[in-house]
Amino acid sequence: MKKTIALVSVTACLSPFAYADNSNVITGESPEGVYVQYQSTNQVNESMKQEGFALHRCGINTLRNDIQVNQGLDVPHSQIQCVYSKPGQSTSDESELLYWHLNILYSMENENFIAENEFAERYTSEIYTHSPEYLLDIGPNYYRQRSEVEALGMKVGECNLQKIYYFSAPTEESYLSDIASCPVYKADGELSGNITVEINHTPANLGYSERLVNFYAI
Repeated sequence: MKKTIALVSVTACLSPFAYADNSNVITGESPEGVYVQYQSTNQVNESMKQEGFALHRCGINTLRNDIQVNQGLDVPHSQIQCVYSKPGQSTSDESELLYWHLNILYSMENENFIAENEFAERYTSEIYTHSPEYLLDIGPNYYRQRSEVEALGMKVGECNLQKIYYFSAPTEESYLSDIASCPVYKADGELSGNITVEINHTPANLGYSERLVNFYAI
């Protein structure tokens, strides 16, 4: 099955949705507040980390812009969406992408937001993107390395992407096309090293994929 997600082409199998049984009612004055409280109570990110997943980003998708009285007391309002990834044993292996969702309701009676249910979509796939820039947004091996240095209290700066030029067109099925260098800083701002991401280009599918990811300390 071919599927495109956030400009990522994958060959994937979708696992069954996993719904959490939320026995504790979590409320807040905003969807963001509900999410923060939900994370604090259920330790979602920590659980993902223990399973080997690294967090890429989270966002809020507003499902309803207006609150209609005739919809009853609890009105579906928003959905929190977070992206996680787990790379294979090597950069050539399939990786896992996990899209985690939390539905947020609005209570007209109490005039607050309520966490409803969480569920996840899990894909096992080969990761290709339409450009090398997008690979730095979704690459599982890069995000694993990034999360490892961040766990040590360091911060990753903006990556510098450089294209590799050849005197004649490469004939390999996949070849090194770009290298990204991402500075890593200590908590005091001192440069600690660099994360280097080597990127392959595959002409057959016009895709870019991770070739090698390493952290080099200085």
